[in-house]
Amino acid sequence: MSKKSNFSSSHRKELIKLIEKAARTTSTWNVFNDFITVSALSLSNSSDSFHIANSEEVWNEREQRYLKTINKYDENTRPLFPQMFNELVSELQDASTSHYTDVLGDLFGDLGFNDKWKGQFFTPQHISDLMASFTINADTTETAIKERGFIIINEPCCGAGSLVIGAINAMRELNLNPSKQMLVVANDIDERCVLMCYRTAIENYKAHIYRTEILDDISGAFVNRLAEDSAMAKADLRNLFCKAPTWDNDLQAIIINGNRTHDPNYGRVYSLAHDILFNVIEKSTQDTRTLIYDAIRFFSDPDSDKHEKYIAAITSLAPKAYKPNKKKSRIFKALCDSLGVTDETAGSDFQKNYAKFADELSSKKINFKLYVSINPAHFLTMSNPKNDRRGDTLTSCHSLNSTDYSFNCGCSGYARDNVTFIVFTVADPVNPETLNNRKTTRQIFAYKPYNGLLLQSRLYNTSGGTYGAQEDSKIYRDLIQRELAELEGVPNLWKTYKYFNNEHCEIKTGEGFDGYPDWIYETLDAKLSIRYDHTHDYKPFSVGTYGLCISCADEIDEGLYCDNCKTWETCDCCNERCHETWLVHNHDGYEIYVCESCLENYACCEHCDEYFPYNDMVRIDEYNFVCQHCYEEDYACCDCCEKIDLFNNMYTAVDQYGDDTRICENCRDDYYLCDECNRYVHADDAIEATNSDGDKVYLCPECRNRDYQECDNCKGIFHEDLIEDDICPDCHVHQEEEKHLEVIA
Repeated sequence: MSKKSNFSSSHRKELIKLIEKAARTTSTWNVFNDFITVSALSLSNSSDSFHIANSEEVWNEREQRYLKTINKYDENTRPLFPQMFNELVSELQDASTSHYTDVLGDLFGDLGFNDKWKGQFFTPQHISDLMASFTINADTTETAIKERGFIIINEPCCGAGSLVIGAINAMRELNLNPSKQMLVVANDIDERCVLMCYRTAIENYKAHIYRTEILDDISGAFVNRLAEDSAMAKADLRNLFCKAPTWDNDLQAIIINGNRTHDPNYGRVYSLAHDILFNVIEKSTQDTRTLIYDAIRFFSDPDSDKHEKYIAAITSLAPKAYKPNKKKSRIFKALCDSLGVTDETAGSDFQKNYAKFADELSSKKINFKLYVSINPAHFLTMSNPKNDRRGDTLTSCHSLNSTDYSFNCGCSGYARDNVTFIVFTVADPVNPETLNNRKTTRQIFAYKPYNGLLLQSRLYNTSGGTYGAQEDSKIYRDLIQRELAELEGVPNLWKTYKYFNNEHCEIKTGEGFDGYPDWIYETLDAKLSIRYDHTHDYKPFSVGTYGLCISCADEIDEGLYCDNCKTWETCDCCNERCHETWLVHNHDGYEIYVCESCLENYACCEHCDEYFPYNDMVRIDEYNFVCQHCYEEDYACCDCCEKIDLFNNMYTAVDQYGDDTRICENCRDDYYLCDECNRYVHADDAIEATNSDGDKVYLCPECRNRDYQECDNCKGIFHEDLIEDDICPDCHVHQEEEKHLEVIA
């Protein structure tokens, strides 16, 4: 809030300068988003008295998030954020006696974000003031203030708060004090709008992938329409979920963790069972009472070595109740049936107490956080991105950055229906980024509030889902059933069936839905649960609806683009839209697609026909290049003339030191082939010799030194097998002839 100001406001102008200064190594959008984030977290942790006093975990999570956000910046940039906050506060203080307006919304426009993401606009303040004046007047406020001392403003789509500011202005016009006489409950569809950063989830999603052309096509029009459609469609679910004590309004999700769960309290199990069977116990003989107490201990004394005695007691009281591997709560229900205490009347004391008994008996403390979300961002990022530099995990046909399948149309299709919510776990709950790019399990549920019919679809996990996932799936279902029953104030009594070929109802896909309907397949283990209070009056529903084109936001029934938008592509280099792109390898070795203009910065490898940056190529002649990989695998440089050619066109030679070298076809004319080792040796280093067969040969120095010897007489080189007394055969004959002549003489 501030005086109605313009870009020339000194504080606003200084704030913009500080944002631009901090954006030296990133974008102004990222700085603005991080500024809003750390400011909101600082204010929340210093003024949220409830969580400061009652939830150290929430406080610590906010603190960790603050540190993770601010530590993205270097030591010279971090001090700029308190300066930004100071300028913002100064602007607010200037308005202490004036008409308030939406500073952050105006700043959003001043920084040019309206132009960057078309469709991202905020209600003009004069419109907000007019709307507030219609509802906040002397007649509407007088009664409320008399009754409780203040009025309540509920803003379910607060955005940057323009309408709330209008309400404050209306209060001031009536000479009322909004600080003391107005309670504001401001919500929005998710934290990105509350923090003015709806695109954060998409930025997280593409943070670690090397091909972002699809995600770069996501427009402001798509983001805004999906937000609006989802907010309206999920209104009933939101009204139900927000009653949960662990509802996170920023995330638009219930967070179930270890603080909300526990292992069975067997003392309470005993007490509940005793209360349910109390009337029977009071009217029974001593022997029957003993049997009933032993039967109760079967459920409340799990570590006992007397189970056979307890089972015998159950069998005596209810012969058909016990079977090995039968669920204990069902054994107890059969016992109650046999003893005549069961009352199936909806909402009866028996149903309430039996539900508590079954809950306590099957409870399990979890050591993870389970997110139960209606946030459209979590539907969009329901499957992790493909081509993740950290390694792909939990990807599927719903991965938003792939067009290999058409099913990812279902991401926005799920987000726009009125019954589905997504349940998931993440790799690192402390790091909010992982909610959008590193899920470890996820599952779609569908439920219409106060209808008692729950669909649980396939569970996806990092191993591919379904197989080996049944235990996790059951835990999630138990937690969701318990949460829904508690929120609706009814006993947690459900009957669960395998969905495939069930006899109760058919869950159809909604009109235009093109997500993968995994619940209809037998092998994917979907479940249908019906709560006892709606056994006979539940109503089937449909799941999913039309998706939205990520570019123009029109409704579509397959893929990510409408017919008009799908023919366009985006250059990964200049981010411009074009009709055709070429696959190239960037400096990091990743495959990207570039337009014809950017292709001029790349050369085609003569060997593999793929494109690489000119600076990463090896020139093999005046016109041709090869990539580094092909060069290292298939090419060599002539050690004589330095010409580059294929290995197969090269010849092995030996230098004067005996080391192997390579020579090209042209240089081979200056070399002789060593007749011993078949390596080429330069003419200047080749040695003429006589081999063991008496034939003239050429040798490399190495072979000459190894197997040949110089004749002491004629100095010729001969194979060592021909040398006798250090002379060659010819010289030996000559010496014999001389001796013979001497004898004759």
